Amino acid sequence: MKIGIIGLPGSGKSTVFNLLAETFEGVDYSQDPTKPRVRTVKVRDPRLERLRDDYQPKKYTPAGVELLDFPGVASTDEDRSGLTDILQPAREMDALLIVLRAFATPGQASGAPAPLKDLASLRAELLLTDLVITDRRLEKLAEKSRKPSFTDDDRREQALLERVKVRLEEEKPLTDLGLSAEDARRLAGFCFLSGKPFVTVLSTEGVVAPGQDLATIQSTAGGEVISVPARNELEILSLREEERAPFLEEYGIREFQRERIISAAYRAAGLISFFTAGDKEVRAWTIHVGDTAPKAAGAIHSDFERGFIRAEVVSFDDYVKFGGVKGAKEKGRYRLEGREYVVQEADIVEFRFSV
Repeated sequence: MKIGIIGLPGSGKSTVFNLLAETFEGVDYSQDPTKPRVRTVKVRDPRLERLRDDYQPKKYTPAGVELLDFPGVASTDEDRSGLTDILQPAREMDALLIVLRAFATPGQASGAPAPLKDLASLRAELLLTDLVITDRRLEKLAEKSRKPSFTDDDRREQALLERVKVRLEEEKPLTDLGLSAEDARRLAGFCFLSGKPFVTVLSTEGVVAPGQDLATIQSTAGGEVISVPARNELEILSLREEERAPFLEEYGIREFQRERIISAAYRAAGLISFFTAGDKEVRAWTIHVGDTAPKAAGAIHSDFERGFIRAEVVSFDDYVKFGGVKGAKEKGRYRLEGREYVVQEADIVEFRFSV
């Protein structure tokens, strides 16, 4: 899974990145300021850890998440081609974290936080970068339209993008264009940033933001909104575990938000995890919600999907309730599933295949 972290300059997005990556490094002056910082992290999952403890495998492989911390999205009326190019890798992300500042910045005229205003500015910038992409493609299609190679397929794409351009210029979402399945697939190839699944992260300091602020932002932003005192949590994580208690109490932190944010990004992207477990390896695999058993098998290896015979499945809840696979079998909760079975979150699966 790939998660892109975006925000206005000074929003605290890099601190959120450091928190998720659990890195305490300072500013890297050798880093290209036009390129995102990248880290790959392992997802901690108590369910997978339970399987690891039970099986004691030779290899333990949690799900991996690639985090990209993009340069600050500056609000400007200048030519946006540069910003569009900087954000180009974000179009490959499964989900975005939109970080909004909810902490004061002393000594600055704009020191008081205004997360709703920042959200509007950030969304406008994303819409405009999408507009740049749309205009670039329309220019190429216009040139091609004067040549014999211009096809009916090109003509349909041109008409579709003209509709998209009108919506973007009106600052309206692209979710209700009434697209056919074919047009929806065509549009998906552009990976418009303003249409990406997202989670809003409210970056606070000292204390968690008041509930009424969260409620207001929730109603405006849509999707999930998570408030996190990122700098405080990061500072506490840098301490030895036995030294953390008084600081957790001082800041009112009951649990760190790292796993909650990553889980929210999974939900936004429509992704889930299923598990394989044995003496050799216990592993989490990431698939899309709604994937059938053969498709899930393909996440392991294309041969598994091509030669799929059946899936042997037990839910994690049944695994725990009945004391493992053996107990689940005795209670009739270990199931044989065919090609139409839709794999569920935290299913423990063994695939049978033949190639």
